[in-house]
Amino acid sequence: MEGLSHFMYIYNDFFKGIIKEDDYIHFVSTLSGNWFALDFNQDELGIQIINDSQLHELMNDLYKLVKEKKITHVTHPYTYVHQPDNPQMIKLYDPRKGGSSCSIQSPDPWWVFSTMEPTIDDLSILKPPKRKLSKMFSKWFFL
Repeated sequence: MEGLSHFMYIYNDFFKGIIKEDDYIHFVSTLSGNWFALDFNQDELGIQIINDSQLHELMNDLYKLVKEKKITHVTHPYTYVHQPDNPQMIKLYDPRKGGSSCSIQSPDPWWVFSTMEPTIDDLSILKPPKRKLSKMFSKWFFL
């Protein structure tokens, strides 16, 4: 993908899903080093650098939050990993915002953890500023 930063190349690459709860718990325990944590829950994309113990704590807190919500059979965040044996990026999705088969776009991740620092351009691509809908469009769309 010409013109993309290494971060965006990995972001758009193939990810493997973690299906089983035990696999999620084990995977979290194996993560080490410093990570860039991107929080997609804010109006503007938040980013911070966290160490492995902070990453473990955050991922375990998200796990507990999903488990407490008792969302049907889901017991942990939807988790996708780039190269599970040597992860450079992890995407977590909130099961409550999973979208539907008629969605026109994929939902934003809940959190993204990366060993690579995203550029300012990467951040603007991932979460562009919110635009207000035109009155005409919003009238038609929300009838």
